[in-house]
Amino acid sequence: MAISPTECVVVAEEDMENLKNLERKIDDKLRKEFDPSSGRFVFYISENVRRNVINALIVKYEAVGWKVAYGYDQRDGDWLDFRV
Repeated sequence: MAISPTECVVVAEEDMENLKNLERKIDDKLRKEFDPSSGRFVFYISENVRRNVINALIVKYEAVGWKVAYGYDQRDGDWLDFRV
């Protein structure tokens, strides 16, 4: 049986707490700072996060209607770009 791409995103047990904490922070920031007129919000990831956690976040937010892109550079670090 074929599996979907979302079934390939697996978060290790030791990363689940990190995933939940980041999701809570993102939700709080979106509620407080998202401006619907711009249709965009950037969340900067201030801690060291494994890529599988980032992938899981992207899948979760895209499942509820956001378009999410991951970005990184040496100066600014990691971020998630949320769009409607």
